[in-house]
Amino acid sequence: MYSMSEIVEGLTNPHKIVREFYRLQTRGDYYRPGIDVFEADWDTLVILDACRYDYFSEMVDFPGDLSCVESRGSATPEWLTGNFRGRDLHDVVYVSANGFYEKLRDALDASVHAWIGTYQSEYRDDVGAVDPKTLTERAIEAAAEYPNKRLLVHYAQPHAPYIGPEGREYWGDVRGLSVREMIDEVDDPIDRKREKLREAYRENLQIGLDAVGTLVDRIEGKTVISSDHGELLGERRSLLPIRLYDHPRGVHPPELVNVPWFELPYDSRREVVAEPPEERQAETDPAAIRNLQELGYHV
Repeated sequence: MYSMSEIVEGLTNPHKIVREFYRLQTRGDYYRPGIDVFEADWDTLVILDACRYDYFSEMVDFPGDLSCVESRGSATPEWLTGNFRGRDLHDVVYVSANGFYEKLRDALDASVHAWIGTYQSEYRDDVGAVDPKTLTERAIEAAAEYPNKRLLVHYAQPHAPYIGPEGREYWGDVRGLSVREMIDEVDDPIDRKREKLREAYRENLQIGLDAVGTLVDRIEGKTVISSDHGELLGERRSLLPIRLYDHPRGVHPPELVNVPWFELPYDSRREVVAEPPEERQAETDPAAIRNLQELGYHV
């Protein structure tokens, strides 16, 4: 049953009705039909944050084999829960521009051999984004430092903040707005701002792909490119006459759970060995919280 205040809130904010509709269809704390990425075959797994399958399939120009798989989440925390929870992944080095793993690691009861975060302030630009070239450099260094580990490389793009020319203009207009205000800003009846959002997203994806291209040229073994979840960019996913944006947790339309699984050609494989984790800080790095706030999360 819903309270009168909840009913009023839904009537004044119909996006919440749609999210509740999807939530009621979801069982559990992650999307169980999705792929278990650590059971898959790879030496390096590249995650492009919030990368939709359809946009990736149009834009990728690397040689390789592309398929569509379902993710275990529609947001990074859900994806982490579905793939990491309760696991000792001591053959994995995780290099990431996303601070969620650091924030949730204890709750996940998970461990990796080494965790390398690039979300600290010295890595972020004026809009709070981590340049994907910086993450590529750290990943190349990690591959040399840990030659016998699987490498999980988690880029921030194409997730906002948007850092291309069109994207910076768009992000300057909406930065600091709540999700509700941002939806109102984008959801105009003549589609101009919605198309600006989509162009900003395309730019971010291309910037991320360019950085990934540098990475895959420099590392050995089997590399796969995928994503933790997709992104809603104004699609209609219900009978209600509204459009949906962002990537709310627990909402699983195809635009959010259909992600690329792109296997690149390789000449040799990495000899992987599991070893005890390196020492870690006892408390969550405050920079991880600041990073998530820059990405638009309320943490």
